[in-house]
Amino acid sequence: MKKVLVIETDIVMARRMNSLWESAGYESRVVTDTKRAAVEACQWGPDMITLNLDESESEGREVLLQLQSRPQTCRTPVVLFSGKNKRTIPEALRLSVSVVVEKSIRFDRLLELAPPFSAA
Repeated sequence: MKKVLVIETDIVMARRMNSLWESAGYESRVVTDTKRAAVEACQWGPDMITLNLDESESEGREVLLQLQSRPQTCRTPVVLFSGKNKRTIPEALRLSVSVVVEKSIRFDRLLELAPPFSAA
C-alpha cells in the first residue's frame, strides 16, 4: 500500500486530508508539528508528502528545505498545499515541489492533481 505523509498544522484540515487519502486506499499519517515533520518523513518513508504552506511561508519553507536535504526524502514527491494563489508563491519554491495545490480545491480533485508515485 502506498503511503502519504500529511504535514499540516491545522488539525481539522489534517483530519480531512488524512481521511481523503485513506478513503482512496492509501496509508496516511499526519504530522501537525512542523519541527518533527522531516524526522517523521525519514523514519516512516512515505511515497508522497503533502505540505501546507502557512501564511508566513517560513515554516513550510524550512520543512521543505529539510526534506530536500535528506537522502531519505530528497526524491519523495511533495505536493505543496497552500491558501495562497499559485502565482503569489515565489518561483523558487514552486519549482522545488512536484505540484502546488490551492486550498480552495475540492478534495476529490486533489487526487487527480497529485503526482504519480515513483516505482521505487
